[in-house]
Amino acid sequence: MAGKKEGENMPSAEDYSLRAKEFVNELKAKRKPHVRPEHDNLYPCIETIPCYSGEDQNHTLMLQYRFDHLRDRHPIANIPTIPLPNGNHFYHFTTTRDALINILSDPEGAITFRGKTYEDLFYSDYEYWHYVFQARAKRRTLSGREQTIHGPFSELVPGDTLVSHGIPGSIGRGSTDVSKLSLPDKHYERYVPQAPVDDGAQEDVSPTQYLFFLIDNFGVPLEGVSHLNLPYGVQWWPASKFPADDILLDNLVLPNSFEAQKTFTGVLLVPFNQHEISHAEKTQLLKEVQKIVKRIRSYLHINHSAKMRIIGEVQFAYSNNNLYKQRINIYDYPIYRCWSETTPIRHSLFPVQHLIDAIDFAFYEPARKKDIKKLLIRAVDSLDLARTLGTDPVVAQIIIWSAIETLISPNSKTELVTNMVFCLMGLHEDRTSRLEFWERVKDSYQLRSDIVHSFDIPDEEDLLEALEFTEHQCLSLMKFVTSVAIPNGWSRDELTKELKKRALS
Repeated sequence: MAGKKEGENMPSAEDYSLRAKEFVNELKAKRKPHVRPEHDNLYPCIETIPCYSGEDQNHTLMLQYRFDHLRDRHPIANIPTIPLPNGNHFYHFTTTRDALINILSDPEGAITFRGKTYEDLFYSDYEYWHYVFQARAKRRTLSGREQTIHGPFSELVPGDTLVSHGIPGSIGRGSTDVSKLSLPDKHYERYVPQAPVDDGAQEDVSPTQYLFFLIDNFGVPLEGVSHLNLPYGVQWWPASKFPADDILLDNLVLPNSFEAQKTFTGVLLVPFNQHEISHAEKTQLLKEVQKIVKRIRSYLHINHSAKMRIIGEVQFAYSNNNLYKQRINIYDYPIYRCWSETTPIRHSLFPVQHLIDAIDFAFYEPARKKDIKKLLIRAVDSLDLARTLGTDPVVAQIIIWSAIETLISPNSKTELVTNMVFCLMGLHEDRTSRLEFWERVKDSYQLRSDIVHSFDIPDEEDLLEALEFTEHQCLSLMKFVTSVAIPNGWSRDELTKELKKRALS
């Protein structure tokens, strides 16, 4: 991901506290005697924990703090907050000088300080700078032309051409128009991905050997190369460097002109030999390759919060003169959704190793039938099905619970639900709300049982709430398996035993 580079030092909480202290002294020294205190407004930037999920969805909310005794008694205007990878949210808001002095003079308030204004933050070394400031860039479309995209710098990928920069929103006249400021070189180097180069490589990307999957909202750094050769014969080509004149745009058939304007950030090439196999075999093999690409997407999301979108695939057929006709099969709608994510983190650039790990996972062939990695693949396939747009939430609740049960060993001495609760509880460090968590897991599983055995369909609101909770637990379990269980070589029994041990510790 673009941002902090290895060896780079970003400001610490102590650094921000010191900056807050200096700012408070400046605020006290530069009071405006001719301005009434309630009209002496300032426009600072802070980073803090939202009081409840979804706060960033409503810009009319008061800015709320965990330290209630410091809260301004008057409504505070703020732009919709920006969720950050560390669990905090970024706020740009307006408040009075006296209220801000009061907040930043307290140690809890001082550590939230990030900038006096947008302009101050724009030139700063803020760690999440690229999540706050907006980029306007050109990105390639399926027609070979370019289309303007808008979003945070964290969503830029190699091949995007930066046009301008700006702010996510303004809350008053005190907000600086940073689009008129020059982008510092340090930020350009750090947050604008390096364009792919023409390395002169002439790879064989014959349509008889590969299936081409069109990817959006995902990229990897390309330093000194035009594309990547990855394990299992897979290749990654950025959209700007994919040999379109030879492959995509020659005799290309698009459904309509609207589809041709869709942007894409790259093409994933997966080996697929179409010669000397029957139509039935080719159809089955196509399904297997599609499943592999979906596993790559799921692995990247589970472990790295990637929002890779598979927008379509290129299909080939022989013509009468033995030339290929190409047709892009564009999916009519985004076929993937997350039930439990209301404030997704927006970033699109990931280290190459993340993609390599995902490919290794997707192609994995176990030696043992109950290999934990094989079971995880089965669970991931189930979760992918539950997240396919068009899947009934009732069915999704059943499928996600089956994915959880795939990874947890049954215990003949323990009731099924109790066994599940203990294992899921072992994933969470918070021990203060165990009883509440226990009840939520039991209620979620009971809802699944009611649906399966008595066809008792709950209210939509209750169903979606349970579905959100269940999916969140499933993702937590899968991430634990990939980050802890698999590296340690645990079996499913060992995983279950360890989770129970953590729950009871």
